[in-house]
Amino acid sequence: MDRIVLLLSGFGLLLCTGTSTAQSVPSATTPVSMASVATAPTVVQLKRRSAGTYYVPSLIDGFGATNLLVDTGSSHLVISQDMLETLKTQNRAEFVRDLRGVMADGSARVVPVYRISSLRLGQACWIHDIEAAVFPRKSRPILGMSTLAQLAPFTLSTEPATLSLSRCLAAPKAVVAGGGASGTDIAAAP
Repeated sequence: MDRIVLLLSGFGLLLCTGTSTAQSVPSATTPVSMASVATAPTVVQLKRRSAGTYYVPSLIDGFGATNLLVDTGSSHLVISQDMLETLKTQNRAEFVRDLRGVMADGSARVVPVYRISSLRLGQACWIHDIEAAVFPRKSRPILGMSTLAQLAPFTLSTEPATLSLSRCLAAPKAVVAGGGASGTDIAAAP
C-alpha cells in the first residue's frame, strides 16, 4: 500500500513516500536486481536558489550535465524538446506514449512521453529506463514524483538542503554525454 507523509516544522519540509512492503522493487519499466540497489540512502546536496526553489545537479545519459528543479507537485520528470533532440541523436530516448495532463495554470495539454536510458542525481545515484514528459523548446527540466517514487523512501530537507534517496542503482558501463553542458562526448561512469 502506498503512503505519503508530509511534515512541516520550523526545521523545514520533510516529504517521504514509499510502500509498506519491504520487498517491493522500483516501479521502473525494466525489472531491477535488488543486488544492484544501494542499501544505505544516498544523500545528494541540493542548490537553493533565491526564489526558494531547489535544484539537484544531474547527468542525463546522452545529454550531459544539467540542474533539475525539484518539484513534488509535478507528476513526471520533465525535459525540454531541445534536450530530447540531443538524446535522440545519441539513441538514448525511445517514444512511449502521449500523455494528456493538466498544467499548473489549469490548462490541458497533450505531451509526448519518452523513455530515457539513465539519469544520475548528484554524484552517485543512478536510475535507469525512466520516463520523461517532453515540454516545448526551452522548458526548465524538472525532477517530478514519478522519478522520486522509484527512489522511495526519500527525504527532502531544506536545512541542510539535501535529498536522501533509496534504491539508487549502479552506474552504466559507459555514459554518453551528448550535447549537454558537460563538454565531452563519452564519460566513464564514476
